[in-house]
Amino acid sequence: MSHAALNRSRRTCFALVLLAGLGACAQQQVIENTATSVTVRYGGIGESLDDAAAAAQQACAAHGATAHLRATENLGIEERYAHFDCVGASRPPPVSSIAR
Repeated sequence: MSHAALNRSRRTCFALVLLAGLGACAQQQVIENTATSVTVRYGGIGESLDDAAAAAQQACAAHGATAHLRATENLGIEERYAHFDCVGASRPPPVSSIAR
């Protein structure tokens, strides 16, 4: 193998390793965030339901609530979803109790 071909091969290998590494660092993503529910997409290498739960706890805490797991979906190795209820969230009073 010539020196130029060896260098191309090394650059290609380095690029592939770099791209694989970037994929492995994918963070969980909050895709729904309301006062009553949070959905987190996760599934990168090393990401677990615990990581999704931590993200949901942080999102629910912004509404004065705590996250409770409602359901999970597994659409593939790198595409998993966790659905949480935000319990204890501040909610506006019902319309009937508002003074007129």
